[in-house]
Amino acid sequence: MNKTIKKLLAQALGLSEVPKTSHREDFVDLFGVWSDEERSAFEKRIEPFSEVDADEWK
Repeated sequence: MNKTIKKLLAQALGLSEVPKTSHREDFVDLFGVWSDEERSAFEKRIEPFSEVDADEWK
């Protein structure tokens, strides 16, 4: 436990390098990746939300 505390303190104080770890792969199953077809369908569905009705802002 002391080793862990010393290591964390050294990293927090900038006395040693913080290992650069990518956790991207840890979340792929939660977020996944869209196919071109899925992306296109989504963009088509949200298209009306990008239109601004000037009368609503008066």
